[in-house]
Amino acid sequence: MEVIISSALKAQVSAYNGVVGVTFNQCRYFVVPVLSSCFAIFQKHIGPLKFFISLNMVQGRGSADLVMVTVAALLCLMVLTGHVHAATYMVGGSGGWTLNMDSWPKGKRFKAGDTLVFTYDPTIHNVVAVNRGGYSSCITPAGAKVYKSGKDQIKLPKGQNFFICNVAGHCESGMKIAINAA
Repeated sequence: MEVIISSALKAQVSAYNGVVGVTFNQCRYFVVPVLSSCFAIFQKHIGPLKFFISLNMVQGRGSADLVMVTVAALLCLMVLTGHVHAATYMVGGSGGWTLNMDSWPKGKRFKAGDTLVFTYDPTIHNVVAVNRGGYSSCITPAGAKVYKSGKDQIKLPKGQNFFICNVAGHCESGMKIAINAA
């Protein structure tokens, strides 16, 4: 992505695994999250990495570098903020957790830490966290966690997550969802 600070100041920006890279004036800058809230800013010349603030401020480089530090720090905050804010999903939307739910996750992008809210009548339904086999066979495995409040909130761990209603015939009627949380 190209960031245009002014007509004279342009930078190429990339992000990978929480590290933001910025190319500016033929120099490569990296903003690395340190201890989840502090940032270390480095500059890579053709040789080894050098600490950006002390190196460039001592050398007296102009305000363009200060602008670059600010832009890089803001970009890093944007990358980190994307990981901090988890989404909350109302399973089934306004209709809640009911029959024919198996296609509800399609088109949604789930992340580890997102919360699923299952709303249903607890006298006729429940939510059971199962493994792939339990999902496919609609059989509750031994030790599976059963939720039955009617307003269950479940935080997604990373990876595959499977949920069914184990009331007779409900899972077979599509009251089940499979979610991959990235």
